[in-house]
Amino acid sequence: MSFQYTGIYWLKNGSEFRFPEMSEYIACVRESMKQPLQAPEFAAAGEGEKLAAASKVFQDNPWKLRRQFNQGLEQIQQDFKDAELVSYGSYRNLYGLCLFAVRAVLGPGIDPMIYTAKFVYNANAVCYLNKVWIYISDYFFRDMITDRDIDMFCEEELVALVGHELGHAACRHTMLKMAGGTAGAINYEYSADRAGLLACTKYLMDKNPGLSYREAAEKAVIYMVSMLKKIDAAVKAVPKKDIVDWHVYNQTAFQNAQETVEGIFLAAVPANPYRAGSTHPIDIHRTRALVYFSESELFCRCLGLDPSAFPNLRSDKMLQNDMSGLLIG
Repeated sequence: MSFQYTGIYWLKNGSEFRFPEMSEYIACVRESMKQPLQAPEFAAAGEGEKLAAASKVFQDNPWKLRRQFNQGLEQIQQDFKDAELVSYGSYRNLYGLCLFAVRAVLGPGIDPMIYTAKFVYNANAVCYLNKVWIYISDYFFRDMITDRDIDMFCEEELVALVGHELGHAACRHTMLKMAGGTAGAINYEYSADRAGLLACTKYLMDKNPGLSYREAAEKAVIYMVSMLKKIDAAVKAVPKKDIVDWHVYNQTAFQNAQETVEGIFLAAVPANPYRAGSTHPIDIHRTRALVYFSESELFCRCLGLDPSAFPNLRSDKMLQNDMSGLLIG
């Protein structure tokens, strides 16, 4: 017997609506939590094996996973005490873009809860069973210093940002860190970036039906790089209490990101790939990784397309070889 939550009712065996008995519900959830966890198709090489190993820790005692989720959510709620729930009616554009990203990265049947909060230029997503909690900095929409309304991101960049955070949730990166420590965790950003790129590409193809897959992928890489540059500019302005004029900045943001992408394989890679105190790879590595993935058979498959229809794509082995030069640790 199985139950599927559908709003305020439970669907039993595909036809009958009723509330399950508590014992039935516990048995159903416990069984689902016992299933081995699998990494999404877009995850970077090696994460599937890590997740399978971490999954074994929770299979014998699935409530460990529940406890871990509760601890993670409590920490987020402490960090974002002023979080405000975003409803469809009150913030339609943001809600719609987040919902699109959820469908693009996690698939159908996932119910998002979306919040804005006054924390410094960041976002977060937590996924558990068929629910996902998305937290987005209010300062992406309202200037930290002047409190004026701003449009820091265009729609494509916002979808890329949310898709990136959902990538962390889909790949269970928090679980991997708790089960295996933080060694190599900086490389998880590559998988999250892939999720952001997929969400942005799907959004571009949905918004512009005449756009080819290749054209959408090239634009999506640029929007991803533009989004990362904007966050970096905003974070650097905070200690100086500088005011970034996003109206002016946005006029050249896409072009600047395009020039970065076009020259990425001409740029010299720093001898030290680490940024002191950073939890993210350097920008050159992230941009190169995005280009590698956008030109791969794996990316094509993740979009539901047949790679054989597109010549000169990177095979899975070629992609893995290219990425090996970017991984840290």
